Amino acid sequence: MKRYFEYSISGRKIMWPLWGMVGVCIAATLFTMLLTPAYGSPEGTVADGGWVLRTLGTLVVAILGSVGLYGLCLPLSKFTLEALSVEGEKITTDYDRGEYLKLVAVGSLLTVVTFGLYSPWFMVRITRYLLDNAYHRRRPLGFHAKGGDLFAIVMLGLMVPFVVLVLVASALVAGFGEGADPLLVVLGVVVFYLVVVVWMALFVVLVTRWAINLSVGEERIVTTLPTGEATLFVVGQILLCCITLGLYAPMMELRVLQYFIDGSRVGEGRDARRFGMRITAWRDWAFLWGQLLLVMLTFGIYTPWYYARVMNRFIPRVYLTPEK
Repeated sequence: MKRYFEYSISGRKIMWPLWGMVGVCIAATLFTMLLTPAYGSPEGTVADGGWVLRTLGTLVVAILGSVGLYGLCLPLSKFTLEALSVEGEKITTDYDRGEYLKLVAVGSLLTVVTFGLYSPWFMVRITRYLLDNAYHRRRPLGFHAKGGDLFAIVMLGLMVPFVVLVLVASALVAGFGEGADPLLVVLGVVVFYLVVVVWMALFVVLVTRWAINLSVGEERIVTTLPTGEATLFVVGQILLCCITLGLYAPMMELRVLQYFIDGSRVGEGRDARRFGMRITAWRDWAFLWGQLLLVMLTFGIYTPWYYARVMNRFIPRVYLTPEK
């Protein structure tokens, strides 16, 4: 028997955290733009005290911006989680604001001074805190993915392939030159494009598989999808999005989300249950485009209601059913 999730959140309730995040981003961008001229000093001049102060100011802005954004994640996460009911029981949270802000301050500082290298561990620590202090039937939720694994995925699955692809693209451009066979040029472009699509799909799959490593009490939540099969599915969705010039994008997101939800389970043995998600194809596509247009027409002011209506529409479509 399918047991659907229950969900209800108000846009008004999450209005200030989301608007606050937008405000932090705008403020950080403006201050960074004011400090940018420090990097446009005439070539060959020696960096003076003003340049040093502006550089330090940029680092301070980055740290404060990170603290502001992650700090606002606390009320947003609290309202988001507490709006969810699973099998008739609501999620509850017990957060210590002081402890959380201390975690955010230290993590933001380390992320900035390491030029982002610490960010995978920072993200893991934040996610783990938010879930470890959330409960379902008095059982704590959990997040078991490791920062080192995410760092390896980003470096080996994103940065290294990116450098290789740039070098290959440069070599192809230099190799073709003038007078090259147009058919050969088109073939090269198509092959390169397909390689990029497969690379993007594989990266999405690796990160998603890394992230689906959760628990509820002693029960683990994991994915059972093979990496190769999942990559081919995502490749197909990306190609459809590109062929339709982006019009398919909302449906692509829904299909990929549904695919990974359907491929996940909670528990083991006879008590194992499988997740599932129901979508109504083009009605949901039209709904998402309508909500996105409202966000654009209101210059982002509608974002809290977009968030609430999307969550209220799709989370109740998720269900648990006994694994066959």
